[in-house]
Order: sequence, then C-alpha cells, then structure tokens
Amino acid sequence: MITVSAIFFALAVGLLIGGLYGSPTVTARQANAISDLGRTLTQQTTQLEPYKTYATRVSPVFLVNKLTGYRIAVVITGDYPDTGASVADTLEQAGATVTGVMTLGTRASGDDSDVARRLATISRAGSQAPASRQELVTALANIVAHGDNPERALLPSLVSVGMVTTHADTDFSIGCHDAVIVGGGREADAGRIDEIDAPLVRGLQNSGITVTMAEPESATVSDVAAYHAAGLQLATVDDVDTVIGQTSLVLSFKRDPDDFGVKPTAHQLMPDPAAP
Repeated sequence: MITVSAIFFALAVGLLIGGLYGSPTVTARQANAISDLGRTLTQQTTQLEPYKTYATRVSPVFLVNKLTGYRIAVVITGDYPDTGASVADTLEQAGATVTGVMTLGTRASGDDSDVARRLATISRAGSQAPASRQELVTALANIVAHGDNPERALLPSLVSVGMVTTHADTDFSIGCHDAVIVGGGREADAGRIDEIDAPLVRGLQNSGITVTMAEPESATVSDVAAYHAAGLQLATVDDVDTVIGQTSLVLSFKRDPDDFGVKPTAHQLMPDPAAP
C-alpha cells in the first residue's frame, strides 16, 4: 500500500537528486509539489477530526450491552500487549465478562530445551506440569476454556517460570464461551503460529470455544495470512487498535466468521451493524 509518507520520501529523494544533477526548474517544481502535498494533507487531516471525534464518542454508546451474557477470554500471543489490554476494555464496555487476560511470553515460544527445563522446575516443586511446549499449549487451552482447577491450579506456576503473564484482576478461575487471540508481530515469526497460535486455537475450538483473532492495524507483520495458511477457520479483525476495529470485534461475535479490516487479507471493512 502506498502511504503519504512514502510519497513524501519519493519526492524528497527526487528533490535531492534534482538539486545535485538536475535543472533549477525541475528542482523548483519538486519543491512546490512537496509543499502542495503538505498543505493538502494538513487540510484533509483537519477535515477528518470531527468524524474521528464523532466515532470515538458514538461507538461506546452503540456497543453498550451488545455482549451482555458473554464470557470471553483474551490471550495475547503477538507482540502488542497494550492492544490486548485495550481489547479487554472494549469487551467489558460492551457488557461481556472477561474471564482472564493472558500474555504468552517469549519463553513459551523459545528454544524447546529451555521450555522443557523451565517446565521441569514446576514438577520438581511438587506440582503436576506439562513436560513440553505441545503439552503446555494443550494445558493453556484447557485453562482458558474451562478455568484453572482451584485445587491444583497450574497457572500460578506457569507465571512463576515466565511461561505466561496474567493481567491484574484476571485469574481464569472460570471458563469462557469465546476467546480472542491478540496477534500481530514486530517481525515475522512463522514458528509462533505453528507452535503456539495454531494448536491453541484448535484446542479451544475442540472444547467448543468460538475463537476470533485480532491484531492492531499498526502491526509490523500481520498474522492473518499465516492463520489462513495454517488452515484455521475463524473470524479475524486486522485493525482492532482503531474505533472501527473495536466495533468490528464486538459485532463479529454475532456474525458468521469473516476477515474484517483494512489490510489486503480483509474481505470487508466491518460486519453489518444492522444485521440481527
């Protein structure tokens, strides 16, 4: 996608080269083009501000009680934990009960031997623990879907060895009906999708949980195509860090799965707000 910044860059390069090797007339034209583009961008940004304000104020009112009665878990597998916290806030504003917010740390997707070593420390401490990454993901899917067993709680032990982080006031003591996986990466990481996201999604779906994947529009690397390549069948929202994306996420729970957002993988901007 060609961005305004890219256009500015191209014009600036042209201006530099023109100044070194070109005629003063060409250089002046390029300078004027940059100036005109800057004025246009400023004008259009100013014109959009009322619409942004409108959307920001109206969206929370529109979403009130849309998800009353829903129990939804949030699991952050990507590199944007702040987006995960924002997703949880959006769901709660729409009336959902967020059963927990969990971030899978880099250690969970690290070297196999390191994962096994850290998990072994839990067993040595007297707690029953998974022995491998595959067993870890299976255990996490079970915790998210059904809640952590209060008599033999595993989650605190996983937190203690850095496998996961749980957010304040969320302990996964109860199960969920739906789950949001918050993905998106700062760099390509096919291993995470294959070893963490895909088995986690399948484990949740096998437990009857409806799963949605959401990521910020600003993510350096989108996970949507990788999810498709892994054969995962679920709704995706590729701009959940925007008001439109937050609205799409809430509406997606009541619609057939599709790819929503603004990236090339999206089929439509958002679910139909008028649909029942």
